[in-house]
Amino acid sequence: MKIPGLTASSIESYAAEGSYERGREYVDSGAVISVRRTGPGHVEAHVKGGHMMPYTVVVRHDDQGVSEVECSCPYFAGGWCKHIVAVLLAYLDGEYDLEGSELLVRLMQGLSRDEVVSLLQSVAQDHPEIATWVRDAQSRSGDD
Repeated sequence: MKIPGLTASSIESYAAEGSYERGREYVDSGAVISVRRTGPGHVEAHVKGGHMMPYTVVVRHDDQGVSEVECSCPYFAGGWCKHIVAVLLAYLDGEYDLEGSELLVRLMQGLSRDEVVSLLQSVAQDHPEIATWVRDAQSRSGDD
């Protein structure tokens, strides 16, 4: 779902001084992570920044366009911070206009086998059911 009225120039017009350029750099460097729609008119994203934990960005929109934005960073200068700008630019670029598994496949295509294994091990610490899913997938692939 597209956000009505979202353009590069509309993003730039709401950005704080210097935030538009820095936001573009964040997109280009891959700092925008885990963008997802959490409901109609609601997008939540995480952006790697200067802190250990990524910043959380929330964008709400309606038929008229962006209606509200929030970022967990401490920055406030009267305009959108670089994290908000980065999320909206990535969304506008179509980087995250994919649903669930399509996006996952696209993101994982650039990972090596070792990186995928490491990622699964990390996720399995919080979600041990993944081991069962992998075992089930192996048994299904053996049926071919």
